[in-house]
Amino acid sequence: FPQLNETQNVLQVLRTQLARSPGSVRVLSESNAFSRRRVHAGSYRPREAACNARPMKWHRSRDPGDGDRLREEMVEHQIRRRGLRDELVLGAMLEVPRHLFVESHWVAEAYGDHAFPIGHGQTISQPYIVALMTSLLEPTAGLKVLEVGTGSGYQAAILAACGLEVYSVERIPELSEFARGNLAAAGCLERVHLRVGDGSKGWPEEAPFDRAILTAGAPDVPLAIVEQLAPGGLIVAPVGGYGLQTIYRYRDVNGELDREPIEGARFVPLIESAMAERPAKDALTDAPRHEEPGQLVEDAERQSSGDAEDSEP
Repeated sequence: FPQLNETQNVLQVLRTQLARSPGSVRVLSESNAFSRRRVHAGSYRPREAACNARPMKWHRSRDPGDGDRLREEMVEHQIRRRGLRDELVLGAMLEVPRHLFVESHWVAEAYGDHAFPIGHGQTISQPYIVALMTSLLEPTAGLKVLEVGTGSGYQAAILAACGLEVYSVERIPELSEFARGNLAAAGCLERVHLRVGDGSKGWPEEAPFDRAILTAGAPDVPLAIVEQLAPGGLIVAPVGGYGLQTIYRYRDVNGELDREPIEGARFVPLIESAMAERPAKDALTDAPRHEEPGQLVEDAERQSSGDAEDSEP
């Protein structure tokens, strides 16, 4: 492996130089959302946790190595080049260590342009989809958001890193515990509140919500979610049949929901038993200023059993 040997040689030279003159070696600091800067080796300090809380230490098996560089490449090549320009969202995607939210055997590919299975028939979404849906929520620090489907906790962590107060409901207890550990490791639990239950019923004790996001495909937005939305609020949800949906943004305008189609995608389904109540069709109106998009975002995860849907449960 000539490239590996070359890298080892370079590292050895740097170690020798640093030992001889610590102040003379200049290294790139951990990147922030907007720029890189050089600092003296002697004054280097690691960046704070993504959600402004002290992170837990994680096992070495869940450390991919150069996480900062991998996140920079992910944001530049997978997200920014696809047209997303919300600097708050891009900054959150740069800050939150995605590798903490996948199982250990997926860590090496954690920043790839695809989804990953997280067990129980569910997945962690492709980075672009997470960034897109977060941006559609028009995030502003201090807003209160309901998330239906916690999954790995990655989407909740991105929302928290944008400054939102997140209330996330997951129907599978084991996944909720998995997410809790991941969020704690990333230092995001301070702004994320978790609950095990039927997400289609929302979280009525904490309503109203300024924003709501569904991370699983459904035939319609559950009525309870609509009823728990604050005036002027937004809902982002993939709506459609099994295996193929359209991501919609719903905006409350004087008590009615304007529906704006955004992009095609594939999501795991919201459990049908949780979909007993759906909003009346006349409660939704298509926003006339947008046409149905033609592009299908295919982000099926790579599994030995074949392709599967993308997105959190």
